[in-house]
Amino acid sequence: MNYYIGNSDWAHQNWYASYHRTDSGGRWRYHSWDAEKVLTNLRDDVTNRNNALSPTQLHQRMKTHPEYVLKFADHVQEHFYNGGPMTPEAAAKLYKDRSD
Repeated sequence: MNYYIGNSDWAHQNWYASYHRTDSGGRWRYHSWDAEKVLTNLRDDVTNRNNALSPTQLHQRMKTHPEYVLKFADHVQEHFYNGGPMTPEAAAKLYKDRSD
């Protein structure tokens, strides 16, 4: 999400990672907050960001593995195309539902 919205104020701060301690099949999840800087410059490109000890560093390292690249592309396809939750129509509906 931070890549998509061009959040220039993340990776070195404004995130946490968590997992469910009792679920052995659980996944790590990254949580972002305080993303108001995305409203200051709509053309910020943070896709090559690589902050030490952060999700961006992990992502940059993982991009060298073809299986990861394919999985990442699959997630982008699922969420940002063909009616996925981040398409303009679906995102607008979700926002309206929450605001209502």
